[in-house]
Amino acid sequence: SEGEFNTVGFEESLDDVEWVNMLVNDFGMESVIFHGICIGAAGGMLALTCGKLSDRVDGIVTEGMFANFGESMKNHMIEKKRSTFITYPLINRWMKHYTGHSFDRGPIDVIDKLKKPLLMLHSREDIYSTPEYAQKLFDRAGCKNKRLVWFEHGRHSMLRITDTQKYDTAIGEFLDSIENNKNITNEKENNYVL
Repeated sequence: SEGEFNTVGFEESLDDVEWVNMLVNDFGMESVIFHGICIGAAGGMLALTCGKLSDRVDGIVTEGMFANFGESMKNHMIEKKRSTFITYPLINRWMKHYTGHSFDRGPIDVIDKLKKPLLMLHSREDIYSTPEYAQKLFDRAGCKNKRLVWFEHGRHSMLRITDTQKYDTAIGEFLDSIENNKNITNEKENNYVL
């Protein structure tokens, strides 16, 4: 956004809140769905669990969401054959110094507070946001309406390119489930109106 540093979703999540406020207040949007990839997914998750977001956000779709950026960064360094022993703590220290945020925190620390529907799209071949952590995130998610769709193939942040039909179908079904739940809720509310 307009910040001086990329804070891997932390400060960016406040931008998400402001965007939603603008969509709702200035443009009259009645429903917003977040769709974030990697850091965008983390920012969306942090926004949805911060307690400052409009009720008009009806759910989130994530692709390649990391548990915390530290794990993802370490995996990048390992792939590039770089030492994580000294480098990672040093980079994390600079991150804390300049932004006030740590790579050791992330969606895994807040996802249990999520109340909105969640669709996670994840590749079993993702070497940065590993499948093990994706499963941990999914298991920890606090919402009742949640779904994890696995893609057998696909690089990190490249799932739609790998299987467009599966990707689009999963999102379409997710949006339909949100709409159906809203209709059921409205019918129940209307049944009690005197």
